[in-house]
Amino acid sequence: MLKQNASFYSSLFFLIVFAAYPFFNALSAAPIVEALPESEIQYTCGCNFQFITRKGHEHSEATFLQWAYGEDAMMRIDGKLVRLKVKETGGSSKNPSDLSVGDTEKYELTSGEWLVKVRTTTTQVCKPETSGCEAYGLRARIQLMAGKDKVSFDATGACGC
Repeated sequence: MLKQNASFYSSLFFLIVFAAYPFFNALSAAPIVEALPESEIQYTCGCNFQFITRKGHEHSEATFLQWAYGEDAMMRIDGKLVRLKVKETGGSSKNPSDLSVGDTEKYELTSGEWLVKVRTTTTQVCKPETSGCEAYGLRARIQLMAGKDKVSFDATGACGC
């Protein structure tokens, strides 16, 4: 009887592990997005995105994604600097001075391995009477995918000069 119980419990253990494997595998497979070190950030005209703080309302100073207009985007994924081709896939595509709060833009950033979808909503624009203002604020939804690996999160950002 004892031997039968041991066999039953052993079989039950393997069944639970087998059934739970996809769940634990999905948890461990999510890509890790890291802040770009200061040495990798380009201070030029383009777009940059920061992690949202735990409060959820403010942006942190940790830039994790950026691109200069007309150039590849840079993002640090799983400890490696990844260069991504930037393609606008829809939205307002307006001059910053023509944008309104609530306007949306969509981008697809691609590398050989990664696909990053960025959907932005304009949150802050230049006032018409403000001369020299060339940047606008954004809220963004970032979706990062490679095969079955995927992660989505919200961010803040800005585009302009």
